[in-house]
Formats: sequence, C-alpha cells, structure tokens
Amino acid sequence: MAANASARGIPAPLAWVAGIAAVVLGAGLGELVAGFVAPASSPVAAIGAALIDLAPPWAKDTAIALFGTADKIALVAGIALVMLVLAAFAGWLEVRFAPWGAVVVGAFGLAGAVIAATRPAAGALAWLPSVVAGATGAVTLWLLARLLRRAVPPASRTTSDPHERTDAANPGPSLDTTSDPQERTDAATRRAAASPAGVSPGISAAADPRERMSANGGPADPADVDHPDRPERTEAANPGPWLDTTSDPQERTDAANSGPSLDTTSDPRERTEAATRRAAASPAGVSPGISAAADPRERMSANGGPADPADAHHPDRPDRPHHPDRPEASERPERPSRRTFFAWAGAAAAVGILAVAVGSIRSTASAGVAAARRALRLPVPAVAASAVPAGAELGLPGLADVVTPNDRFYRIDTALIVPEVDPADWRLRIHGMVANEVVLTWDDVLALPLEESWTTLTCVSNEVGGTLIGNARWLGYPVRELLARARPDADADMVLSRSIDGFTASTPLEALTDARNAILAVGMNGEPLPLEHGFPARLVVPGLYGYVSATKWVTDLEVTRFDRATAYWTTRGWSERGPIKLQSRIDVPRRGQGLKAGEVVIAGVAWQQQVGIEAVEVRIDEGEWMPATLADAISDDTWVQWSFPWTATPGDHVIQCRATSTTGEVQTEQTAPPAPDGATGWHWRTVSVFD
Repeated sequence: MAANASARGIPAPLAWVAGIAAVVLGAGLGELVAGFVAPASSPVAAIGAALIDLAPPWAKDTAIALFGTADKIALVAGIALVMLVLAAFAGWLEVRFAPWGAVVVGAFGLAGAVIAATRPAAGALAWLPSVVAGATGAVTLWLLARLLRRAVPPASRTTSDPHERTDAANPGPSLDTTSDPQERTDAATRRAAASPAGVSPGISAAADPRERMSANGGPADPADVDHPDRPERTEAANPGPWLDTTSDPQERTDAANSGPSLDTTSDPRERTEAATRRAAASPAGVSPGISAAADPRERMSANGGPADPADAHHPDRPDRPHHPDRPEASERPERPSRRTFFAWAGAAAAVGILAVAVGSIRSTASAGVAAARRALRLPVPAVAASAVPAGAELGLPGLADVVTPNDRFYRIDTALIVPEVDPADWRLRIHGMVANEVVLTWDDVLALPLEESWTTLTCVSNEVGGTLIGNARWLGYPVRELLARARPDADADMVLSRSIDGFTASTPLEALTDARNAILAVGMNGEPLPLEHGFPARLVVPGLYGYVSATKWVTDLEVTRFDRATAYWTTRGWSERGPIKLQSRIDVPRRGQGLKAGEVVIAGVAWQQQVGIEAVEVRIDEGEWMPATLADAISDDTWVQWSFPWTATPGDHVIQCRATSTTGEVQTEQTAPPAPDGATGWHWRTVSVFD
C-alpha cells in the first residue's frame, strides 16, 4: 500500500480533523434516520448491544461497580470515544493511503447494519441507519481528504524524509514559468516520476556523458563543454548565453554575474574559485545565477528566462514567452485555503451533532407508545395489596424509603435503547412442554382479575451494601394461573422467559407455580409500568434475583428443562437458579461522615425475600454484637428498616451490621463477589466523631 505522494507533509492533526468530522456527520445522520424508522437499531445502539452481549461477566460487574445504574451512559460514552479515535485514524489513512480510510468507515457502517439486522425483533429497516451512517461518513471523508490535499500547498509542508528534502532542494529544471502553484507542483511531480533512479529530474539520463544535457539545454557536466578531441561538439549544441567558454577568470566572473549558470573551465580549482568570486560579487539575497536588476522585468535567471515565474507572461511585456495552451492565471480556479477546509469540516461536524440531537429527541419521544401509556387506565385490582404498616417507615434522613418511587427505582438490563412496545401489538405466548399453547393479547390481560402485591426486587450484581434494590407495589396476574391454562408436562422444571429485545431468563418452574406472588405485572406503584421498567408487561418473582426472573418487555414463556435450554446470563457463567441471599445494609451515617460526639442513630435495611427478617445486630469497632430495632415489615417479600441508638465518642470508628432470617440463618461473614450467584459478607462503615 503506497502512500499518496500529494499527501506527504500534510500535518496529521488536519487528517484527524477530517476523519472525526466525517464520522460525526455519518453517525449523526444514522441516529436521525434511526429516530424515525428504528430507534433500537441506531448505529451506537447496534454496536452497544453487540458489546453487551459479548462482554464477559467480570466486565459487566466492573461496569456496574464503577457506574451503577449509569452503566449504559458510560457504555455510550465509551463507544463514542472509541469511534472518535477510529475516526481520527481513518482520516489519517484516507489522506495518506486513499481510499482506504473511506473504505474503513464504510466497512464499519456495513458491520453495524449486519448487527442491527440480526438482532432479535429487528424490523425490516433495521439495517438502514448504519448503512446511511457508513455511506455518509465514507463519502464525506473522501471529499474532506481531497479538499485537504489541495488546501495545503507543497511549499508549506514539512517532511522528515531526506529524499523528499533532496528532491525539493534539486527540482531539476532551473525554472517553471507557470504562475499557478498547483501546476508547478504537478509538473515537478511528473518530472520526478519520469526521472531514472539516481538522476536528478533536471539532468538527461543518456549513457554517453557527451549526450547528457541539463533541462535548460546545456551540458549536464560542465567539464564536457570544451575538449579538443570532440570536434563534433559545436556551439549549436550548446546554445544560450548561459555558457561561457572564455579562459579569462575575470571575464567568467563578469559573465556569471550577468546570468551564466555554468563555468566550462576544465580545471576544478579554477571552477571553485570562480564560484567563490560569483558568490562574493552577488548582492545580498540574490542568487549568483540571477540578475540583481531593480526592475523585475530586467531580472533574468541564468538560463535566460525570467527570475520570477509570475513575470513570464504579461500582455504589456512582449518579450516574455507565451504559452498558448495554458489559460491565463485569472481564468484558473483558486486553490482552497486551510480556512476553507476547516469551514467544511466544522460544518459537517455541526450538522452531525444537530442530527444526533434531533434523532435522540425523536427516539426518546416515543410518541405512539408514550401516548398509549399516558392514556391507559389500569383496572381496579380484584385483590388489593395490604396497607403499609404505620411503623414500617422510620422517616430518618438518609435512610432508604420503604417504598421506592418509580423514578428512583434501580434499572439494570441489557437494553441500551429502551424497547418501545405498543400494547395494541403486544402478545404473550406460552408454549413448549405444555398440553395447550396459550396466546394472550393486552386486552386479554386487562380483562383478568388482577392482583396487587408488595415485592422487593434485587439485582444479582448488587455488592454488599449496594443500592441495586428497590421495593414497589405491583399489579398483575399470577403466572401460576396462566401456566395452569397451558398445563405443563410433569417432567418440565424450568420456564424460559424471553424479552422483545432477545434477553432470556431461566426461572425454576416451582417458583412460578407455588403460593408466592409471582405475577405478570402491568402496573407499578399505582400506574402503568414505566417504559424503562418493562411496559407494557414484565415478570415479578419474589425470592429470586432479577437475572433469573424479572424479565422486562416479556413476550414469550417457554416451558422446558434446565438440561435442554440455557438463558442469557447462565451462558455467561452465572448460576441457573439464583435464590436471593440474606443481606443487610447501613444507610446512616454515610461513609466518611463526620459526627458530633453524643447520641446518634445508626440505621439501614435488611432483606431476604420469601423468608423474612427476624433480627438485625450492630457492633462498633469489632466489639460485642448489639440488637437493633426492626421497623414493621410489609411482608416477608419486602425489605425492612432497622435502627440502633449509639452514644458516639470522639475518634474514628468502624460500624458493622448483620441480619438473621426467620429461619434462624445468620448472615455470613465470608466475603464473596456477586458472580456467580450473589455477593455475601458483612456491610461496614467508617465514621469520624468530633467533640
């Protein structure tokens, strides 16, 4: 892959600018198109979804540990950063090795189109946004790189290649009379390409030294000018005032100062002395081969041509040579400037950014789905949830609310772009190892006797003391009743639930058919499910981590066996069943918080859904365990608040807590990470107490 000769010396940062501007424009238009035809298939969403699917468990845990529920924002920012780096590389590649930079950009667009088109539930136009992004980016990069090569004249370029510096210093013919810099550059490039290796473009490559002539018509070797044994060499073969055959050094000096470019004496020492005299006699800043006449029209180069190429042709100067096949300088297009390049690159980037903004607004507006959700009125539940006990909420500043508001409920899922499911198009299919296949529409579900229940959901990625947990009042229909319609086979032991975005979860069949409140939920805290929490329908199963039970945007329930099917996270090394482990957490005081000595309150929450909490204990500085006071629990399927009064003394202190379940299990001290089936250990906080 040979470098483009016209690109040599162009500063790399300018090439980076071209690549970034082109990719920003392409990505922006891709996002804009996606906003109208397929929001989930935008270029960034397609790439992000593929990265989420390919990410190993440790990468997922690291992202959640570092960014929490902002992990998707961090992923998008990371994708954007990598895209900018690759765009800069593509820009450099296009300027130096055209058209490979544009090819790379187009290839990325094609890859995004393939990824988008092969995603679960991909629409007929899922490929279009990435194709638009790739094609736009490739064409824009080609145009900007071409503009850049023209905008940076060779005279202003710097190069580290010694051969390029040599060529620049030895351009060959003494003068090109064109006034167009681009034509002079092209001519020099053609001369250099046509010259044999090792021969200057200004020297004839004839094998016989007598036949080698310089580009201006004179001999290549001055020593070849005057030899008595070469009678065939005549003055006609050596025309022009540039050749001086006098043997008088002074005359040669005078002649040199009037224009000759060569001294033909055969004595090398005399030639050296003559050159020295010519240099000494030349005015400051004037080459010995150029006349120092004040009038530019009188200055002539050593070969008899004008010293200034711009003086070559003027209507009022009949003595100047005229090229009939060369247009006047005023008729030739002007070379674009760097300012022109930056203007076009900036415009491309600005349009791309604006397109991203418009596309994002269009995607998040979810006009049809959002309007359907706002207009929806959930039916009155046939079975209402129990009231929250008066003593369930301690009301302490900094302590998590016993009921988590929807807008503060944690969100962990694999959907980079929230799926938009129109209730009118939604279906739930129950099939597999069943006697009867069941299909339900949205209206079918709303017509059922819906029930309310309290359930605390927990993410398996929750670290000890983490916040990936929330409690809500859910409205839905028991899954056991739906499965009863389908009549699962006796040897089935698992239900593989599937989301519209392709996510799957493996839930033990017994957890969906026993007495617990496992429901197909359509409401959350008195309103339809928020879009990001699974609208129009999701699963809620008490006692199991979300990765094996809480499928959002659910559309399919397949009754099967654990030895016949695997789910999204179980194929990535996580446990296939996922029961929730006994945990407790300190909310107040905060980590590192400064306290005033005296009476303070330590408080937090504890949980083990489907089992319940019997007690919580606290200890200070690894002293004796002391019982905390439990708030009233809503149910065994929810967390419970606790508090402990403490007389704080000055100094730094370590506070720890542990819980005991209603079955007598004591929270283990042994520390374990979230993978493969949930974190364990005691939560602790360090605080400083001042007088």
